[in-house]
Amino acid sequence: FLELVDRGSDDGPEYYSTIERPIALSTISRRLKNEQYSAIHQFKKDFELMLNNCFRYNESSSDIYKQGKRLQTAFN
Repeated sequence: FLELVDRGSDDGPEYYSTIERPIALSTISRRLKNEQYSAIHQFKKDFELMLNNCFRYNESSSDIYKQGKRLQTAFN
């Protein structure tokens, strides 16, 4: 969640062919610091996109998927 999937990693090519709009907490943090969100719903949309990317790419039995579900619960 902290950083985007490395394009050079084993998962990179498949991830980027599956996920059309990759985003990570580092991207969200940078946008916050640069005041790129003019409304809270924009921040929320990016956070939800990050979680939805996680759920789309990872199997529901994987640790990262389960961590995403915990983040989703805490966020809502």
